[in-house]
Amino acid sequence: DIPGVLFAGYQGMFAVITPALMTGAFADRMRVLPYIVFVILWMFLVYAPVCHWVWGGGWMMQRGVFDFAGGIVCHVTSGFSALSSLFVLGNRNLPADDPDAGAPHSV
Repeated sequence: DIPGVLFAGYQGMFAVITPALMTGAFADRMRVLPYIVFVILWMFLVYAPVCHWVWGGGWMMQRGVFDFAGGIVCHVTSGFSALSSLFVLGNRNLPADDPDAGAPHSV
């Protein structure tokens, strides 16, 4: 049995890193404040329920789903959330007067 603070810190690490996986999809599409609001809402509406379904003895765990490295909770939820958000947000807002704005670079 591990202390509650250690368990909360471990779960908090997953909760913090999962939205970071979506961050690249929002580049040039969303300002910082709406992104912060999105992450807070996403944490409660998407991440927390799926986390309890898979890791907390929920219905997915009871059906035999095992997620040892966070592949379902972290990667699948962030990937599908980023994809669905891009359908809503649309293309990037690039400046029209700079033809090199959308060009790939090595920064």
